[in-house]
Order: sequence, then structure tokens, then C-alpha cells
Amino acid sequence: MTWILYALISAVFFAIYMLIFSRTIHKEHALEYLAIMSCLVTIFSFPLVKGLSFNYTIGTWLWLYTISILLTVFFIFLAQSFKHLESSEVAPLMNLALIFSVILSVLILRETISIKNWIGIALMVAGSYIIELGIHRARLKKILKKFKSKYMISTFIAIVASAIIVILEKIALNPDILIVPINQINPEALFFLTRVGMALNFIIILLYKRKSSLGITHALKTRMFPLLVITGFNIGANYIYYLALQDGPVSLVVTLSSLSTLLVVLIGGELFHEHHLQRKLLASILMIAATYLIVI
Repeated sequence: MTWILYALISAVFFAIYMLIFSRTIHKEHALEYLAIMSCLVTIFSFPLVKGLSFNYTIGTWLWLYTISILLTVFFIFLAQSFKHLESSEVAPLMNLALIFSVILSVLILRETISIKNWIGIALMVAGSYIIELGIHRARLKKILKKFKSKYMISTFIAIVASAIIVILEKIALNPDILIVPINQINPEALFFLTRVGMALNFIIILLYKRKSSLGITHALKTRMFPLLVITGFNIGANYIYYLALQDGPVSLVVTLSSLSTLLVVLIGGELFHEHHLQRKLLASILMIAATYLIVI
């Protein structure tokens, strides 16, 4: 099935994108950095919508702008989490978004999941957890101690926003699922219009933020190349992901896309000389087995 291939390719693109994003956001002002990234994504995604018609109903435009607001919320709180917490603390918690997305897809979209797929989803979650935290209770306790910190709360807001976004995106691509009275949006238009809305949101926020020009200037001078790379992989990852989401069930598309967690850690380990090879091997086996159960 084509959507499976798209989901796997998007996982690779997401991995590269998130690896660079998490490494660079620490050194910049989050809002300014995200605003630049959003504007670059909007500019470079123009070719996707060449020749498309945007003759949508008011309800459709409101639906798209709601997605853009949630995307803005997601990125703001995710950036705050990566900026003030260790990546090894944020990444495993973000895997909860997978669980929430699967639950919402069953409850709202009424997707049916086979026992084999449930086992695959469980293995993917377990593999994502182990590859980030290992099987030591001490590291889990360390995270739980920070549970009530404002940056942990930021992480959970990002998690909830992420799960809601994927449901709204699926409905936008296939409104007949729930007979929602909006126009059907193709992947190209969905990506472009929601990113235009997100860029607009960040610009509005920066207009009310003092000295934002200093953060923008610094990011453009010191991070322009990483931003351009992130922009390219952001467009590729999300567009291909939307192609998968258009035809595939939410529960399985988001699960396969979660392979990006494995790829981030493996690529990061090679680049930054991390260890824990046994843990990576165990997690890799679990996540590959999960992929097999979903794909075959």
C-alpha cells in the first residue's frame, strides 16, 4: 500500500528535521526562531499549490485556521520543552502523543485496529520508551520529579495539541469520515494554508513582543543554513506525511511515523558519540518488529 511507503519516508524526514531542530533551538530565542522557520516554510512551499483553487466555504477556512493555531501552540510549547529540558526527558514523553492519537482515532474516527496492529503499536511505544530512557527506574523517577514543573506542563500541552491536530488534519483530508460540512482539502493545500496561518500567528505574536528584532537578526546571522535545511526537511516530512494520512488510518500512519524516534537517536548517536548500544539494539528490534506487524 502506497500510504505505508509514504509514512516510512516521512519518518526519515521527520528524524533529520527534529534532530537539527532540537540541537539548534537551545541557542536561539524560541519565538523568533519559530517565526523565521514558519515564514521560510511558507515561502518555499509555494510551488506545491501552483494552479490550485481555494474556493472554500467559511467553515473550511475556520477549520484550517484552527489547525494553524494548534500548530502554533504545539511548536511554541515544544520549543520551550526542548530549550529548558534535556532531549532525553522530552522525547519519551512526546511518544504519549502516539497513544493519544490512536485513542482519538478509535473514539472519534471509529477506526478499527486488529490485534496484530495493537501489538505493533504497543511495541512501537515500548521501543520509543526504551531507546530514550532505557529500562532503569532511576531515569523515569528523575522525569516524574519534574512532572509539575512548568516545562513539563509545556510538554504535555504540546502532546495534547499534537493528538488533536492529527485528527483535524485527517478530517480535512477526508471530511466524509464524519460527514463534516467542509470542503475536502488535498495534501498540498492543507500543508500550505495551515503553514501560512502559522506564520501569520507568529508574526502577530512578535508584534507584541519587545526587542524581537534582535532575536530575528541573531538567528538569521548565525542559523541561516540550519534553518534552510530544517525548512526543506519540514516541507518534505509533512507533505509526505499528509499523503500517507490521506489514504491510511490515523492509528497506523502516526505509529509508522514514530520510527523517527529510533532514527533520531541512531543518527544522533553516530554524530555525537553517544553509547548505550545494547539499549539501542533492543529498542531497534522492538520497533522493527512493530513495523513488521503493521506493514505485513
